[in-house]
Amino acid sequence: MSIADELRTASAAIAREIPALANTPLELYLYELLQWNDELGLVSKREPLAACTRLVRESAEFGGIAAHALARGEPRVADVGSGGGFPGVIWRLLYPDWHLVLIERREKKAAFLERVVRRLSFAQIEVVTADARDAGLLDRFARAFDLVATKAVGEPARTAPQIEDLLADDAHFVTTVPAEADVPLRCGRRLVRVDDVRAQFGRYVRYQNRV
Repeated sequence: MSIADELRTASAAIAREIPALANTPLELYLYELLQWNDELGLVSKREPLAACTRLVRESAEFGGIAAHALARGEPRVADVGSGGGFPGVIWRLLYPDWHLVLIERREKKAAFLERVVRRLSFAQIEVVTADARDAGLLDRFARAFDLVATKAVGEPARTAPQIEDLLADDAHFVTTVPAEADVPLRCGRRLVRVDDVRAQFGRYVRYQNRV
């Protein structure tokens, strides 16, 4: 089976499981990711397509946790440490009304994300080459987001100080954590834990910016 056939089969299987991803450019995104994976190390090189499909499912699950915290409308959402686009690109496919900013400090990976945005003709999405702390110093991002997400970037207590300056009042910080991690009730200066969910593909913790 050719890689094109494998991608088509994998994308169809995901769409059957997650109907909201049907009739989206998911297959093209996965193609781009696999094309650049050897150079950029976007996912595991051992079984990259299997890794991609799991990350899509995890990102969709994570998106459900995030969406639960957001009011209707067009929220501003930041994915910090977006890497190859998980969860941010998958959220773009699932939630087209969200205003998404993908924050990635590594220039080559940020360039890959910009390519994906162009190739998939995404609207309401921006790629920023910066770390969270520097992004929070920019006037247009300071206290601007309704929700900020991180995936596999470290313990909440370590990442919270970098995240707080991006959050609007009462906004949410959601993150993945290891299954057995000790998750504090409070992080940073003003983040209070409001949810701790163990689901099929991961464990997700949500904090609220209690100002």
